[in-house]
Amino acid sequence: GINMDYIKTEWKKLGGMGLVGVGAFLILEHIYTYGGLDLWDLLGHEWLGIVLVLVGILTANRWGALRMKEGLALVSSKVNYILGRD
Repeated sequence: GINMDYIKTEWKKLGGMGLVGVGAFLILEHIYTYGGLDLWDLLGHEWLGIVLVLVGILTANRWGALRMKEGLALVSSKVNYILGRD
């Protein structure tokens, strides 16, 4: 039969990454348009972007099962590879 748990997990990951992408776009668009972030404007779309990124990360990582050490190690290895330090 169809493994529904696997399908739900994949949709959570896809949805989470979509939220991260939209949130990052809002943050970058604000930086590009206004030359920075206005964090004092609590209803601004930079805050919406930050919230979307955080919710997306939590969703993609099964609501709080964050694996920070592995994630940071992966990011660090990718940065070192890009910079030619490996």
